[in-house]
Amino acid sequence: MYNLVFVFCSSIFLLVALVALLRQGSILKKTEKKGFSNIQSLFLSDWVIRFSMGYFSLLFFYSVVIVFVPMWKWNGFIWLAAAILGLLLLLSLIRRCIAYTEREFLLKKLSKRCIKAFQKGNDEAILYHVDIFIELFAHAVKKRRLVHAKRMLKLFLHLIEEYVRICGSRPRLEGEMAVTDKITLFVAYIGKSLHWVYKEALYEHIEPVNQEIISFFGKSCVRLSHFHEALGVLPLNLLDRCSKEAIAGEVEDVIEITSPVLSEIAKSIIELSLEKGSSYKEVLRLALSLLEENVRATYEMNRDINPALLMQPFAEIGQFLGQERYKSMPHYDSILEQLKRYMSQFNMLDLLEKE
Repeated sequence: MYNLVFVFCSSIFLLVALVALLRQGSILKKTEKKGFSNIQSLFLSDWVIRFSMGYFSLLFFYSVVIVFVPMWKWNGFIWLAAAILGLLLLLSLIRRCIAYTEREFLLKKLSKRCIKAFQKGNDEAILYHVDIFIELFAHAVKKRRLVHAKRMLKLFLHLIEEYVRICGSRPRLEGEMAVTDKITLFVAYIGKSLHWVYKEALYEHIEPVNQEIISFFGKSCVRLSHFHEALGVLPLNLLDRCSKEAIAGEVEDVIEITSPVLSEIAKSIIELSLEKGSSYKEVLRLALSLLEENVRATYEMNRDINPALLMQPFAEIGQFLGQERYKSMPHYDSILEQLKRYMSQFNMLDLLEKE
């Protein structure tokens, strides 16, 4: 009699687990439509899911076996202990199923798998995960879910940092591509995809997303420059493209944020140059040049603007650079000369306006 009860109870465990998995499968199909492609395969490969289903199958098998095997005095105690563990596993299984409906959990799990692919040097898996993240970002922008879009940009920044850290710490094999080249390709892949989303957002007039992408390229420039001076140029070039497209479309909200971003880049690179004792001349010159172009475009769009306001970003950088401790940085004089040249141009505008 007790043996049949064991079989019945263990079959309930297995049945409830199967129902939970089938129900979760239908939910995940809807989740895949939101950009989380192939999430069902990720779910089925989860160790909690696999272990739980294996355990319930074994428990059911054990319950059936003891029906036909003479009752051993410890069988009841063993089954009871196994059933208590099974109950805990069932609760864990249900909690894990619920977790797969939460966006943050899925992003965390996918990012961990992506970082593992970095560590293994599995380029195919890296591109697979990055494509998922880009799809999620594009979907969030399309649906105008700005909070989700901002989180995705933070995730991209985190992935770039992790990729740089892992590539920089791994010994280079003979015949392998240079570390800076690998990082450049990775950043270019993400950057060009984000630039495509930027153009879509510009067309759809989703200016907050455009502003966040420009800010993302600015942060990427500074963080990549920490690893190698040459790496900071690519994000700046992408930022330049974005800025010029905003200028061509006369999108004032986007143009206005570009100058503060470039100003912060310049100040961060100056700080980094002093810290590392390296010139960072190319990145700094490019940042100042782009700032000048953006400020000039702002003036062309609105000639009624006070030229003194146009000079403000340069004045802030000049004040920052004027501190005594920065005078020892490499190429200090040439950078200061470039800055003064830009300021004198806008000073001339100011004089003309007053006349």
